[in-house]
Amino acid sequence: MSLQPTWSDQLAEDYWQAIVTQGKWAEDSPMRDCDGPPPAVQMDIPSLSEDEMDERWLELDQLFNDGKVLHLSVTGYNKGGLLVDWKGMQGFVPISQMQEAPIQSDDCDRMNYLASYVDRQLNLKIIELDRAQARIIFSQRAATWKSICPDKLLQELEPGDICEGTVSNLCDFGVFVDLGGVDGLIHVSELSWQRLNSPSEVLTVGQSVQVQVVNVDCQRRRVALSLKRLQNNPWATVADRYRPGMVVSATITNVVHFGAFAQVEEGVEGLIHISELLLDEESQSAAEVIQEGDRLWVRVLSVVPDQQRMALSLRGIRNEALSPTAPYTTS
Repeated sequence: MSLQPTWSDQLAEDYWQAIVTQGKWAEDSPMRDCDGPPPAVQMDIPSLSEDEMDERWLELDQLFNDGKVLHLSVTGYNKGGLLVDWKGMQGFVPISQMQEAPIQSDDCDRMNYLASYVDRQLNLKIIELDRAQARIIFSQRAATWKSICPDKLLQELEPGDICEGTVSNLCDFGVFVDLGGVDGLIHVSELSWQRLNSPSEVLTVGQSVQVQVVNVDCQRRRVALSLKRLQNNPWATVADRYRPGMVVSATITNVVHFGAFAQVEEGVEGLIHISELLLDEESQSAAEVIQEGDRLWVRVLSVVPDQQRMALSLRGIRNEALSPTAPYTTS
């Protein structure tokens, strides 16, 4: 049975694909030098006929639908979580679904923590099945749900709902939030109106957080969440504060080959195109004349709130003669 997603979040899908397909360490994995036992990931997969394999998947489907708690052995681990064995078939327990998810910042410490689970017995529930991709996803946390019915919760959730949850895991692409039986994902683009280097700048594991439901996929038990939509959108009123010709102070947040981004206020960044930088004859790139963290005066060229775009310029401005704390002037 292959369940296709009904809402688009390619980064999240790439994550699920990666943690399931990385069933063992690659030979050139940089993590192999970490202290601790090597991951035991090889399993004896029985040679089953097509009919026998059909029976296995039908049994898994029944266990899934009945919400049965299974007692399974941990056979290995990888950077995404734990590998478990069900009748010779390999399943996966993502870190976000562990009862005590590792929060170590050091990669080796985290891997050693996961290694300590090898050969342990865990109570688990199936939370996702996809035969086409040989995907069996288990949850240790789901096995502790008693009075809470995840399916009922999913059916009750609707886009626009505001929920209270607990941060269960941080990843490069976003944050998982436990809504009380179901995990939702806040994609990194939905965390804040301002630029972030890491989700850890906004949230921490174990923190209570209020979120808004963006979308719900009941079949795949996935919920898309947003944190920033509960905050005032600075772009909604940006045209009231900034007009073409105004000179305002800004902080350079990122320098790229085609120019530089500058923050004029929290959540609002504009682009200084390379043609609007003060390049001299010897300078060939933006990085040669401007650096991240520089505070400068810039002129507003245009503001397009609907597209969250602002064009800025350094031309015609003598930054060396201006104080970065002085109020802006129009000119």
